[in-house]
Amino acid sequence: MYTVLFVCSGNTCRSPMAQLILLRKIKDANLSERVRVLSAGLNALKGDEMAAAARAAMRKRGIAAGGFSARAVDEKTVGRSDIILTMTLAQLRALTASFPAARGKAYTLGNFCGGGDVPDPFGGDEKEYEACAARLEDMLGRAMAKISGLSGDTE
Repeated sequence: MYTVLFVCSGNTCRSPMAQLILLRKIKDANLSERVRVLSAGLNALKGDEMAAAARAAMRKRGIAAGGFSARAVDEKTVGRSDIILTMTLAQLRALTASFPAARGKAYTLGNFCGGGDVPDPFGGDEKEYEACAARLEDMLGRAMAKISGLSGDTE
């Protein structure tokens, strides 16, 4: 199974939203048997909930976000991931410095599909979270063809 890992700082905003959005796109494309989607944070506190405004942005899209629990990126998760997508260049640099096994399979989401860094909405209002979710939705829409191809889907 092809594994996509999203990484941000705390794993309570951007990376879980990206995970949930991509999971829906994967399901809609009938690729659930081929592609697994995970998320983690460079500075995550295990068990933290997804930010309330991030959950609200997901609900607006008809995506259930309950039960999410933050997790820190670790060697095992990096090792079993086929591609790792960070939200910023600084996160990419920190990831590859801490986890050399990520080199060669880690990229910023913006580098992977176009669009630059994904700003952190943490501490912002619901409009900032909504803008972040919309940006992720757009970027992941562009990324789907690449992910589908990398996962071995040739249709």
